[in-house]
Amino acid sequence: ARAWPEAIEQLDRAIRAAAGDCPLRVLEQLANCRARLAADEALAAHRRGAAADAAQAKAREALVQSALDELEPLCRRAPTVERLSLLGSTRKRHALVATTPAARLEALDACAKAYREAFEAGGSQDAYPFTNWASAVLLAAHLDAAHPGLPPSALEEELPRLRTGLQERGGRNPDFWTAASLADLDLVMLLAHSLPAAEPAPRGRKRAAEATDTCAALTEQILATYRDALARGASPRERASLVENLDALRALLEGGPPVLGERLRRIRDAI
Repeated sequence: ARAWPEAIEQLDRAIRAAAGDCPLRVLEQLANCRARLAADEALAAHRRGAAADAAQAKAREALVQSALDELEPLCRRAPTVERLSLLGSTRKRHALVATTPAARLEALDACAKAYREAFEAGGSQDAYPFTNWASAVLLAAHLDAAHPGLPPSALEEELPRLRTGLQERGGRNPDFWTAASLADLDLVMLLAHSLPAAEPAPRGRKRAAEATDTCAALTEQILATYRDALARGASPRERASLVENLDALRALLEGGPPVLGERLRRIRDAI
């Protein structure tokens, strides 16, 4: 229902109760709701094109920081794939509410680190932390050309291996998230191929033209795969997850390549 303020109030009451107890899951959910509320507000302001309000921006950053203050000690004490992934998503939302380019890059670096740790903790088998790790690294590279990029092995080795695993799983037991994860892998490729060419002309111009053709084909493929996933009977919450991720990518890329932003907008509007 995305009723974040009401959820935050009740989860906080559960944790503060003098009598009774609650699972660690409540602490995780509380942190998640705080970060999601801040991100929703930031994305809503971005969609409206609203001028930056310093007080509201500060309040959103404080809300995400409070989530991090609860998650980080828990991840140090008892890291799990799910907790590290939750830390990664909170760091991503921290990047969304960041008020300076330097703070945004710092949050994206921390996001990538958490998701990479989650990927490795799961035996490098889960596409979800991989796509989020790769996306955070590529977003940082789009925002700062001097930033370290994604290791070539991630695209050349990990991505095809994960794609094969998802296709095999989808063949045995098709479901929304498996199908959507295939599109997420292509989204990583779209971000990677949209980086500006590093080679000097004319080789750089040739590479740029090839990348443009590849990105156009990837956009169509992502659209088709997301639509296939949604056609399986996705819930409003599942569709909202796809839309939120695409909105976040567009917001984080503000000031980046306009063609990439337009492709992401097209995908977002089509689903």
